[in-house]
Amino acid sequence: MVSDGQVVVKFGNILAKHCLDQRCSMELLRATEHTQSISSQLGIVARVKAVTGESKASSELLLSNVQNLIQAVQHILRAAEAACVK
Repeated sequence: MVSDGQVVVKFGNILAKHCLDQRCSMELLRATEHTQSISSQLGIVARVKAVTGESKASSELLLSNVQNLIQAVQHILRAAEAACVK
């Protein structure tokens, strides 16, 4: 999941770089920065969970971070769609 999130971040950055509409470009960059942060968070949580073992709290935290990453990726895709339409 983390590496897939990084791929979408890279895609968003490339699209923002080539976008002619400044507002759409800024929205894409904001969305990619947010997704980058969540992706990094998820990587940290996954490593901690791997070391500490199985617990309900760590599983819930991991799941919550995955859901946040999915929402952030969806935001990038919506912003990318808006950038392509303009």
